[in-house]
Formats: sequence, C-alpha cells, structure tokens
Amino acid sequence: MITGIHNHNTTIGYTSSAIQNDEPGLSHSGNQPTVGKEPAENGFNRTTEPLEEKTGVTGEQSLSEEEKRVVAQLKRIDTETKAHEKAHIAAGAGLVQGGARFTYKRGPDGRMYAVGGEVSIDTSPENDPDATIRKMQQVKRAALAPSKPSGQDRSVAAQAAQNEADARIEKMREQQEEVQTNRSGNNEASPSTGPPNAYDHHPRQSEQKGMRVNLII
Repeated sequence: MITGIHNHNTTIGYTSSAIQNDEPGLSHSGNQPTVGKEPAENGFNRTTEPLEEKTGVTGEQSLSEEEKRVVAQLKRIDTETKAHEKAHIAAGAGLVQGGARFTYKRGPDGRMYAVGGEVSIDTSPENDPDATIRKMQQVKRAALAPSKPSGQDRSVAAQAAQNEADARIEKMREQQEEVQTNRSGNNEASPSTGPPNAYDHHPRQSEQKGMRVNLII
C-alpha cells in the first residue's frame, strides 16, 4: 500500500483482505503490535514484540482445531504480506526510502505475524522531463509489482502515469520552443530570397549587337 508522505514520498503496501474483512479468528482487538523497530533486514524493518513475551510461545500441539486454523491463516497472510512488500522494494530499487514497515498481530500460538505493510517511495518530479518520465515509469512498475496490487498501489500508479503525461507535454513544449528559436536564428542569419523588389536597382551588363545595355530588374 502507498500513502502520501511530505508530498514527495509515497508509501505503497498491503493489508490482508482477511484482516480487512474481519475473518473469524482474526479480530483487530486483543494484543496489538508494538512500534519498536529493529534494523532493516533484507530490505525489511521489523516491528518487535516485548522480549518477555517471546518466551510465552505456545506449541501448536496444545492448540484447539480452531486455533490451528487461525494460525495457518496467519502464516499464509504473513507470507503474502512480506512477498507483496518485497515486490515493491525490488521494482522500486533506488526510489524506495528505507525498508518495509509491517503491522503485526499475535496468533493463538503466541507468535507475531505480519498482516499489513508499506514501503515509502520517492515520487517527486525531476527537473528534466526525460528524467521525470523515466522515474514515473519506475514508480508505476514498483506500485504494480505485486501479484495483487492494493487500491492504494493502483492509485499511486495512476498518479505516476499522470505525472509522466505532464512531463511528456512539457518535453513537447520545450521541443517546440527550440524549433521556433532555431527558425528565428536562421531567418536572421540568411539573406532574403523572396521575389525581387521593383525599387531595388541592381544593374546588369549585357551586350547585344555591340551595345551595352543596363537592365533594371
């Protein structure tokens, strides 16, 4: 999912549809993810749970069938979420600001699972239209890189496409101005080649039957 940051950076990311639709066993209430972050690892920033809670991990063999089903869902969501952000990061190389940031939920087994994430990407136009066009094309690729882009991802791609179109218009305007400037310069440097002016007298000498004649043309 991508959300705006400081007008120039945008975030792209993912929230599982299971979480959005409140599937059974995946309630938003209860244990909330902490906000502490560890250093980026393979392009990802990890949100961590308190150390004392790590020792409370419950073995799956002690879970009920319903709890096991929830854990299986959370594992799938965790994999999908991280793959989604990884796709953004790979396609947005050079434009992505930092790593991915994840939202975590604790499962019945006591483990933390990623259920949402985002990455920040630089979407600011460049000073040169060609550079802006190339940049916006990469922004589009980064936003749509995951197999299932989110609505926000598509929104960012659409905005990048608009920025690219604006840059192409600017490039065309600059090219037209350059052509006009070149034409003006050529007209000033070249002598007139238009039709002769009847008031311009350029005598030509011609000899006919021994006579010298000045022709006014």
